Amino acid sequence: MSIDFYGKTEAGGFVSLPHDHRAALNMSYGNASVVLGLFGLEIVDGYGEAPVSRLREGLVTARAKLPTLTERERYGRSCDYLEMRLEDLSRCIDALVALGAHTIYWA
Repeated sequence: MSIDFYGKTEAGGFVSLPHDHRAALNMSYGNASVVLGLFGLEIVDGYGEAPVSRLREGLVTARAKLPTLTERERYGRSCDYLEMRLEDLSRCIDALVALGAHTIYWA
């Protein structure tokens, strides 16, 4: 199972990136769970969402705490790998915001 990231506008409209867009983001369920867990967020029943502002603040916090996490807390992923995935998420958020997203959701 994999997780894709999309956006919703303030009016509730749907925005997405084409799958071949360089900022489009698809992660395995396990990797998405670990990355979103760095924000204190979860995937519940294959879905979740958060305001862009919370995700942007969370990116700063997640990057700061990465070096302090144990391998167990990272579920075996390296800090370099998680940093790469955080950068991917940041790029995706920026691209979705450029399309009018106010909230990011994953499914």
